[in-house]
Amino acid sequence: MGELYPVTAPLVLLFALPPLAALFRPRKAALRWLLPQLLFAWSAMRVGRLLSEASIAAAPAFAAALAVLLDEARGQTDRLARLARPPVIAAFLALAALAGVALHLKQVPALDWMDESYPRSCYRWLDAHEQGRGFNDMLYGGTFIFHFFPRRKVYIDGRTNYLEDFFQESYFRIRSAAPGWKEEARRWDLRWFLLHPRRFARLHAALQSDPGFRLAHEERNCAVYETVGP
Repeated sequence: MGELYPVTAPLVLLFALPPLAALFRPRKAALRWLLPQLLFAWSAMRVGRLLSEASIAAAPAFAAALAVLLDEARGQTDRLARLARPPVIAAFLALAALAGVALHLKQVPALDWMDESYPRSCYRWLDAHEQGRGFNDMLYGGTFIFHFFPRRKVYIDGRTNYLEDFFQESYFRIRSAAPGWKEEARRWDLRWFLLHPRRFARLHAALQSDPGFRLAHEERNCAVYETVGP
């Protein structure tokens, strides 16, 4: 999951606190706030992502667990509240916000994507050489839509021109080069594959060993395979 969505400290806290509170205070744990955690775990294992989206479902569990911890430490929190002054807290929050903004602007250029998820060279190569349907690594997602839509049919998450069957039955079979993946590729008339060089190793190996495909273009952050012949 970390390859698709960055695992940040707030997300770790959001998802780790409820089970820890239930572990150390089982009598105060309730199924109504542990259930979202179970649903998140099931969804994440099935889909391989949903870190950001699942935070909405996990928020009630986090709030309930936090209430348990605050109740346990009520005496300490009351003493800290008397020591903390509103102007000091406001100044600390303002400094933290400014530091966060400065760090963000330093790391991420404004209104741009990082090269890792925006393989411009491969996109330009596809524009110049390939037509028809293709298979793209969902890592490229938003940049793929930004570059190609509506000139090409795009597939990424639920924002797709393909039928729902493609996601439920075909995408993961092709991605992992599972038995029958070539039949699925022919079923959807996939003419080319846009993959990241360090992801989906089994699919890379299957494409390289199959005489029906060839590696047509490769860069540091992208590779394009195309069908051989008409």
